[in-house]
Amino acid sequence: MSAGLDLKKFLPFLPGASGKANALDDVLVYFVTFLYALSTAEISPANLLKTAGSVGYGTYSKTVMEIHNLGLRWQYGIATAAGIVASQVQNEEFKLFLMKLEQVIRLGDSLHDFMKGEMAAVVSAYAAAYERSMESLKLLLGMYSTLMSTASFMIAAMMVMSMIGGGDSQTIVMIVFAVIAGLGAFSLMMYVIFPKDKLMHERGDHMNRFKKLFIPCVAAAGGLGVALMFVPGVPTELVVSAIGGPLIIPGFIARSVESKVKKLDESYPSFMRHLTEIYATVGSLGQALKTVMKSDFGGLSVHARSMLNRVLNRVTMEDAFDLFSVDTGNELITASNKVVSVSMVKGGNMIEVGETLANLTTKLNDLRKKRQQVSKAFESTALILHVLTIAVMSFMKGIFNFFSDIFSNVNASVGASVIQPVPTETMNIILPAMVIALAGINGLVIKISQGGMFKTVWFNIGLLLIIGGIVSFGVQQFVAQMFGDIIGDNPFGDIAVPGS
Repeated sequence: MSAGLDLKKFLPFLPGASGKANALDDVLVYFVTFLYALSTAEISPANLLKTAGSVGYGTYSKTVMEIHNLGLRWQYGIATAAGIVASQVQNEEFKLFLMKLEQVIRLGDSLHDFMKGEMAAVVSAYAAAYERSMESLKLLLGMYSTLMSTASFMIAAMMVMSMIGGGDSQTIVMIVFAVIAGLGAFSLMMYVIFPKDKLMHERGDHMNRFKKLFIPCVAAAGGLGVALMFVPGVPTELVVSAIGGPLIIPGFIARSVESKVKKLDESYPSFMRHLTEIYATVGSLGQALKTVMKSDFGGLSVHARSMLNRVLNRVTMEDAFDLFSVDTGNELITASNKVVSVSMVKGGNMIEVGETLANLTTKLNDLRKKRQQVSKAFESTALILHVLTIAVMSFMKGIFNFFSDIFSNVNASVGASVIQPVPTETMNIILPAMVIALAGINGLVIKISQGGMFKTVWFNIGLLLIIGGIVSFGVQQFVAQMFGDIIGDNPFGDIAVPGS
């Protein structure tokens, strides 16, 4: 192909040429780590890019494969191709990396030294960005708590004003809808902004119980709610609590699976460091695993023993690591195993690779622990505010019921014509809807603060529904008892009412 080819008509089709990606994400961190691990094998730039392009790192792998094809198949040279493709990449972090890679290849500098420095820079930048996200998360969670507390008293004040103004139901409905919409929009903004922290993948059998029980439990929740609505004498608030019961089951299963998978993160750094050091000495994965199994790595030892059995039965190194990843279900382990397996096949410096991965995994674990600290503090606050908001709404409903009972037995008078409570029928619809909506939104916000597998949100929602329904019913019973005692001590019928 001639050197005068107009590449502009081909460039829009490059994977990195269009579409926006995150400036810096964990995929880029592991991709650069993968390139660094390959560079320890002292392979050529063309071989490095070809190998990285064949591994599943999404847009990053596709982009470096295009550099390889453009540089060799179209004979533009790897350095020139890297510069051409880099000019079209929209991810600024990755674009800068490719531009520096172009200069290193063109000048013939050491790829190993370059990749080592770039990996350290990317990890530091990712950690700094994550820390900033956590600070923003703390700020927004604090704002959400303030909004929740303000909303509860604002709704109560508007209910009182509505009662004084003649019992306008439309105003109450609008206020409740505005509060729910505002909280929902706030939670959606946080979901889009903050990192998801994917902790596990679903390639294995870990989530089979969840998948089998999820639809039946949701159907049971809906069916139970509909059935109880037609049972005479069952309060609507207790129906809401009954709906939350079945939803907890799949959420609890997801939480237990996530907790079990998350514990493997603690043992993996020492396991990987030990395995790679022994492998670098003996040169056999089977012998290295046999030696490693003499130590205890908690829950990870079971999966390592399964990996050893596969290796002894002549399963290839790549497949053994891949099945090990599937067994653990851990996304962090999966990403690290991908780096280790290819590095072993390519003849990388395994002591250096293992130490690097162990440090990287430890760093990511520390970042996620900081997020868990923020989440734990917010969970208790959100639960208190959830109970407070529902309690205030339920208290106001009890007061409205009290005034409705009084004014229903009083002829038209100055006081009775001005003070009109919101109709009981309206409150019987608004309050349960408010409990359900708040449970969904607060459960979502708590999960956003936690990160990890999103299916565990059903536990939060179910628990908040149960608590909300019980609190609402209990407060209304308390108000009814309180005002019942007042009426019993000073019956309204004994008071002379003008015009009666």
